[in-house]
Amino acid sequence: MKNKNRWMKISGYGLLIVVLMMVGLYVYGSRIQEKYPDFSSYNSKPLGTKALYLLTEQMGFRTARYERPSRFLPEKVILIAIKPDIDIFNQKLERKYLKSWLESGNTLLLVDDSSNLKKYDMDAWGARYEKDLNEQGGVSIYSVSQGRIYFMDNVERITNKGLKAMDPAVAFIEMLDSTKAKDVYFNEYFHGAGVRGITILDLLGQNGLLLLLQILLAVGIYLFVKSRRFGKPMVVFEIIKRQENENLFALAGMYMKAKAYSLVLELYLEFFKKQLGKYLGYRVIPDEAELLSAVSTNQFLERKGLRGVLSSSLQYTKFDKKDGRQLLHLISTLEQVRKEME
Repeated sequence: MKNKNRWMKISGYGLLIVVLMMVGLYVYGSRIQEKYPDFSSYNSKPLGTKALYLLTEQMGFRTARYERPSRFLPEKVILIAIKPDIDIFNQKLERKYLKSWLESGNTLLLVDDSSNLKKYDMDAWGARYEKDLNEQGGVSIYSVSQGRIYFMDNVERITNKGLKAMDPAVAFIEMLDSTKAKDVYFNEYFHGAGVRGITILDLLGQNGLLLLLQILLAVGIYLFVKSRRFGKPMVVFEIIKRQENENLFALAGMYMKAKAYSLVLELYLEFFKKQLGKYLGYRVIPDEAELLSAVSTNQFLERKGLRGVLSSSLQYTKFDKKDGRQLLHLISTLEQVRKEME
């Protein structure tokens, strides 16, 4: 009964959290929808132009929303400004960079009511009137050096509500086709969206950003390496005082004094083969032929030349050699390999 009440309490709190989240999302979602201004391509209300944006995309154009100042406009795109905020559009730096962008051969599609045409001050750009495209819904063409401005009259015809008539949609797409453009940018910066001014990413550029990421990655790797120990622990050259080791060294010392070199090496080989067998994964020490075969298939041991050293050691014990220098060389080589296997 106690557990049941606890689960009921947890379920009640969980349900309350879900309800509060749903209310919060509803309120927040409403605020998001309300913040989009009229004629914005984000706005799905009657005076928004989201339908025009989706239509342009569906007709095969590569569409994007542009939310940066004109200073950072890419080349070879057509920029669509639908009833922009005049105060933002007519800012000194904004007009300066937009004019420079037009003069380099780019195209601006400006959509507004003809009564507002004077506010854009075409003369200040040195724009020259070329012709009208009356069959395409009241479009006038102006040239600015190598670039062009298409001024489309009657902005409400291309809103979500206006496109229900179909004819404005056809006229708009035909006009885009006449520009030979493939990349179409809907300007949301003129509707108050995006970031004003220069950001650190603008200063760095693509190459600078890549370099910064490489530097941060290198610093991260360096700190990671410094915070962790890599490789094997440093070998401390001291004899661990275990009973079997004491017996081994005592016998080896006694055999050395008696110049029974083969016995010294044989004693060491028994100790070495135990370590080698464990390293190769054997539970018991294999015979010599099997051990040599296993060594030859191990890249590390083969690189160390262990097969040759073992063969020489076995030959040394078999023929009972008395060469003290060779004995020391064999044992030191085997000992070095043994330490690296630990």
